[in-house]
Amino acid sequence: MTVKQKITSLSVALLLLLAVLGILQFQSVAAVDRVWHHFQMNAQKKQILLAEIESQFGYGGFIHNFKNHVLRGTQKYVDRFRQNEQRMKKAIADYRQLAMTPAEQQAMSRIEEVANRYSRAIETSVRMHADGAGPAEIDKVVKIDDSPAFAGFKTLNSEVDAIRKECSAGIRNAVRKMHGLLVVTGLALTLFFVFFFFILFGVGRRLQAVHAMADKVGNGDLTAVSSIGGNDEIAVIAGSMEKMTGNIRKMVTRLVENADNLQNSSSLLTRMAEDADTRVTDVAERSNTVAVAAEEMSVNMNNVTTTVDQASASVTSIAGSMEEITSNIRDISKNGAEAKQITEQAVEQALEASDKVNNLGDAAQKIGKVTETIIEISEQTNLLALNATIEAARAGEAGKGFAVVANEIKELASQTSNASIDIKDSVSRIQESTDETVRQITEITDIISRTSEIVYRITAAVEEQHTTSREITRNIGETQEGIVEMGENIGQSSAVANEVASDIVRVNRAASELSENSSQVRETAVRLRDLADELKQLVSGFNI
Repeated sequence: MTVKQKITSLSVALLLLLAVLGILQFQSVAAVDRVWHHFQMNAQKKQILLAEIESQFGYGGFIHNFKNHVLRGTQKYVDRFRQNEQRMKKAIADYRQLAMTPAEQQAMSRIEEVANRYSRAIETSVRMHADGAGPAEIDKVVKIDDSPAFAGFKTLNSEVDAIRKECSAGIRNAVRKMHGLLVVTGLALTLFFVFFFFILFGVGRRLQAVHAMADKVGNGDLTAVSSIGGNDEIAVIAGSMEKMTGNIRKMVTRLVENADNLQNSSSLLTRMAEDADTRVTDVAERSNTVAVAAEEMSVNMNNVTTTVDQASASVTSIAGSMEEITSNIRDISKNGAEAKQITEQAVEQALEASDKVNNLGDAAQKIGKVTETIIEISEQTNLLALNATIEAARAGEAGKGFAVVANEIKELASQTSNASIDIKDSVSRIQESTDETVRQITEITDIISRTSEIVYRITAAVEEQHTTSREITRNIGETQEGIVEMGENIGQSSAVANEVASDIVRVNRAASELSENSSQVRETAVRLRDLADELKQLVSGFNI
């Protein structure tokens, strides 16, 4: 199969596959449309009509107006009842126009039966109100069981929900099929490009083999044999070159064996040279086509190389940013550790301050007890001084001196008592301040403890983030290495494409040289008769 036939077959297969996928996709869309149409024509209409029937039947409908008429006996409720009844019957008639299951028909019949009972009952209510009956008496006569109707509504709602679920399942199945078709389409395109590049690779390899054979022939090795199989254009070129080499080999052999018959063979040589010129021209044209394709491939590979270089530069920039982020995270972790240490020291100092303040409170409490004792002693001293004053007054002149001393003792006792009271008040205030200070220090200690816990959590989170950032940096480094390796591989592919183009140029050059040689052979054939001896010496250099 020729290269053209391979590419054509591959393209036709792709088009056929895309056509089949398009048909299947169209069928999936049509299935969705059918399901949606079925939903609109059945579930949606039934849902709307069922809502209308329920609204005209239940609260605000003819049952509500019927009960209002039983209670009040006003004609307006009869009119409203008739309006609700007409609307409900119209909705029921429209519902029956749609496709109904036996369960729906049975449920609708129960609803109509209850509605007919209410229709007859309101006539009874009108007559009894006209006869002067009271609401309680009328209610006993016209009381109706609504449960069959509401059971019917429940059945209808269940049927509508079943249709809606069925439609939803159909749409989901169609969407899944469409997703599957999209996946198959992507796989088909991927396979197409894989086979296409495989064909291009095979063409390049076979052209290299043709070039090697042409190089051997150009160096005078007429024993060169083509190892290229198949029936494509390159195989035809290789076969033509092999045939040409064989013909030249035969010609040289004949020239060596029979130089005297060279004149008779010159015409045959001329025809063979013309045939070779034609085939070499065909080779040149085909190699030009392949050369253009190789140049385009080289340009595309260069563009890909540029894109990979840009991606590598972007990854390098990202890696630098991640290094900076990692450094910042290390600083944050270090500061968090220092903050944790500081908060722990603050907690310890606050606890020490709390202990000292507690000791101060205990000392103040002891001082308060001492002042209470002093006050008691002062009061007793004052009482003794008072008794002494009384006794001195009784003693008369003999007790005046004692009375003066007693008065001084009394004044000292009073001053001591007042000073003790002041001390007690001060100690009380000190105790209050001490208690408040202890409470505040306790709160501060709790706050610092919570702060320490938060700092610990922050430090742990920052450390975890530090580990994550190191892992991200490592992954970015591996990605950068992969991109660099990809760039090197693409560069090697581009170099190979350039070598292919260069080889094809050399093939063109060799073909041109062969064409010129063929022309020279035609011109030389006329003079071969006179150059037989010289020709024997010339053909002795060929390897046949």
